[in-house]
Amino acid sequence: IKTEAMHNRVRINKKFLKKSIKWLLFLLVSSHIAHSITAYFVGANELFWITTESPTKNWGLFIFVQIFTGILLFDFGWFREQFCIIMCPYGRFQSVLMDQTSMAPMYDEKRGEPRRGKGVENPGDCIDCFKCVAVCPTGIDIRGGLQMECIACTACMDACDEVMEKTSKPKGLIRYSSMEQMEGKTKKWSGRSFAYLALYAILVSGFIFALTSRKDIEFKVIRALESPYKVQAHDNQKVVTNHFKIHLTNQSQGPINLEKLTSELAELEFVAPTLPMTVEPGQKVWIHFFTKFPLSYTLGVGTKPTAMELPFTDKNGEQKKLDLSVDLLGPAKE
Repeated sequence: IKTEAMHNRVRINKKFLKKSIKWLLFLLVSSHIAHSITAYFVGANELFWITTESPTKNWGLFIFVQIFTGILLFDFGWFREQFCIIMCPYGRFQSVLMDQTSMAPMYDEKRGEPRRGKGVENPGDCIDCFKCVAVCPTGIDIRGGLQMECIACTACMDACDEVMEKTSKPKGLIRYSSMEQMEGKTKKWSGRSFAYLALYAILVSGFIFALTSRKDIEFKVIRALESPYKVQAHDNQKVVTNHFKIHLTNQSQGPINLEKLTSELAELEFVAPTLPMTVEPGQKVWIHFFTKFPLSYTLGVGTKPTAMELPFTDKNGEQKKLDLSVDLLGPAKE
């Protein structure tokens, strides 16, 4: 009795250890996916530095990542194929887009039926081993025809081909085909096929146009989150200061060298502590700068649109410039 109890205890401990390792791996993968998706929105480098800081500095982002990790962990650990069956829109789109000529994993019923078994005369090639069902991630039986839950992973095709090899039968009992081909009809181009082809051509053309017309430098100028302006005394006159930030992304294939901000207006003065600077390909940077101007510049209007330039040198050494436009704010009255 003691020996049996010890064996049961060891078996329980092994089972607990295996489940703990499994759930730990699920947690690591879920956390990695959650952080990877978050990096698309905040940037990989920025996310790296955020994760090294205290969560209290970025509560919103921290809570979002934890919630998303929990959702993925729930999907990995329990929901699994039910997500494909219940929530995934792929099958719904597939049922609308497909017709008799659409290619998909199909079971050759003429060749496979009747399935082998006791008392079956002249059986087909299907031996009813259920391997196609066992390997299906959504648990469907492809022999019952194409179903909405099918995600076209072709696992059933591979499993069936292995069985056909062992039974000395030709492969392809389950294969990529269409319903018309299964019925012995030749493949035809339907109006739906041409419509899909035209839609695909439009999408590819739009993608190519977006790539070819993309600017080497993407930037946006925004006002800093503080008081709209500050008035200070300097050399016996009042000077107004505005604080801006430039969110700049280098989308070119080489580094760019940013110089100092300039303007055609002599009364404008710029203070940019990080300029000049070099921005590597794919790098995103925040450039803070302050614009100083006399109080008289905005008197009577309060807001004055102003153009300025940010010269830079591209990878080929060619001198170029970014045209910036901001609204300078100041008191309308003294």
